[in-house]
Amino acid sequence: MRLNRLLIPTASSDDKPKKPHRIAYTDWGDSQNPHVVICVHGLTRNCRDFDYLANVLQNDFRVICADVVGRGQSDWLEHAHDYDHYPLYLSDAISLVAHIQSQYKKPIILDWIGISMGGLIGMILAIQPDIPVSINKLVISDIGPLIPASALKRIAEYVGKDPHFKSFDEFRAYMKLISISFGPLTE
Repeated sequence: MRLNRLLIPTASSDDKPKKPHRIAYTDWGDSQNPHVVICVHGLTRNCRDFDYLANVLQNDFRVICADVVGRGQSDWLEHAHDYDHYPLYLSDAISLVAHIQSQYKKPIILDWIGISMGGLIGMILAIQPDIPVSINKLVISDIGPLIPASALKRIAEYVGKDPHFKSFDEFRAYMKLISISFGPLTE
């Protein structure tokens, strides 16, 4: 596994120039293997979620696990409101795919694995008419083409918060509360 960082332009919602940012990614397997799997995590996660999967896949594929901007080893954006600009995530994905493709003389075979937000990015990327390489296979989890408003409201209640706990029991109670919609869970 190799950790890399790619400097890319920052897409802006207000058309004002923004300083470029770096996205980090781990690169698993043979860097000359033309069958590439890109893995992208969910909203509050990072590329290390895919370590086990990448380790298993690297014998047959080159596996790229990206840290979305503002997560993991990737840069943070200067302005918090820029995280609400979805074309930024698409632009970053296109830049990553173009960068990987530029390392080959022939077109790569590209498969995309996305969890939640990573699945949304993959869906939007897959329908673009002028991407550097078409997506061969799209595997998504914990997402679909429609996100119910109730789910967005529930996520907004805990994402971006910085709770502090006086004890492990207080933390456990909080986790149970925010996980209630997942159904019955064991301790």
